[in-house]
Amino acid sequence: MRIYLAAAFVVVSAAAAFADSDRPVTDAERAKIVDALKAQGCTIGGTVEFDDDGYFKADNAQCSDGHVYDFKFRSSDYQLLEKDFEH
Repeated sequence: MRIYLAAAFVVVSAAAAFADSDRPVTDAERAKIVDALKAQGCTIGGTVEFDDDGYFKADNAQCSDGHVYDFKFRSSDYQLLEKDFEH
């Protein structure tokens, strides 16, 4: 019996480790991210998600300089944390 419980625990733990815990953003969150991107001279160009590390991600944002960037915003106040050049 113990071996079955131990095996079940390992399977459940492994499944949780590989699960993608990113989630879509709410409409209210999306509006705030749009505003934060607009302040950077950019618009949403790809996906916007709440990342499993506790931050918002906006991928492939189209910016006024003609380039595409990935952004990372703090979830508490939508403060810009990272702006990574894509192309």
